[in-house]
Amino acid sequence: MKTVTLPVKGLNFAGCAREIEKHLGKLAPIAQVEASYVSQTVTITYDETRLDETQLREMVEDCGFACGDPLTRFTGPGATVS
Repeated sequence: MKTVTLPVKGLNFAGCAREIEKHLGKLAPIAQVEASYVSQTVTITYDETRLDETQLREMVEDCGFACGDPLTRFTGPGATVS
């Protein structure tokens, strides 16, 4: 399983976030979906042997939203937020 966070343009309301979660959550290769209208992102945990990030972006776009490239997260020693 792999987890990716994608920026979603136009994700402005809780109802929109629920629609993305509902639509993507039905698909077997996707284990978990968390959409946030606050951060305008969707975090997806999926089976990377059955889907890739391009397909995930297309699925979000099929919900009516523009979707960007995955966000990079820095974790571990030395990772700070300022």
